[in-house]
Amino acid sequence: MGIGASTVFVGERPADEIPAYLKAADALVSPRSRGKNTPLKIYQYLRSGKPIVATNLLTHTQVLDAAVAELTDPTSEAFGAGILRVLRDRDRAAAISRAARALADTRYTYEAYVARTREALRPISERTPAAEAP
Repeated sequence: MGIGASTVFVGERPADEIPAYLKAADALVSPRSRGKNTPLKIYQYLRSGKPIVATNLLTHTQVLDAAVAELTDPTSEAFGAGILRVLRDRDRAAAISRAARALADTRYTYEAYVARTREALRPISERTPAAEAP
């Protein structure tokens, strides 16, 4: 296909190597074709400062939207076109990268996680007398 000089497929890598790969990448991709659970790598991708290309499926759209990622149909043609769009349109790539980082910094911080967990548990804690609470 003529991409050997500019593309590296490294397969699974140990967790401690991932930051270097994220830093070296021009774009980060998540080409899922089905599923409902959000891949955990998406949260690292949001913080990376790199454009994200992902399939426009529930597995991604629970977290991502068109403001923070290049969302494509789950076909190889559409996905490839999405990758090319962010590589060719550096202004778009920069805009979605900035928006992704802002989303990560506001919605997906440790503090936001604790606040959402506390809110989810509030109905249970309000029904349990303080003396009985663990």
